[in-house]
Amino acid sequence: MTTDNSTRTKRSQFRKAQILSGEKPTPDRVHGTAGGYTNWYCRCAKCKEAWAASCYDMREKRKQRAIPGHVHGTENGYGNYGCRCRPCTTAWSDATRDRSQRRKARAA
Repeated sequence: MTTDNSTRTKRSQFRKAQILSGEKPTPDRVHGTAGGYTNWYCRCAKCKEAWAASCYDMREKRKQRAIPGHVHGTENGYGNYGCRCRPCTTAWSDATRDRSQRRKARAA
């Protein structure tokens, strides 16, 4: 059985609403896992910690691989791949400055 993306999205949104409303509680077996954080929207300390560890592991694995050519000169290259070439550093600086300006504009 195949389903189109809109059906999958609607099902996912319905499930998320059930979980966040408390109608469908997070099962105990998923607490403390990255899946508990991403799939069950659990934000307990154990799930947050597991998700942070998972992100760290993924980032470290990316840094071990060769950097794809399309990533050079982007903030992705700097932030996720650890590239410190001048184009990546410039892109990161520009993006950081833009984020800071947007944040200040929202606060004003």
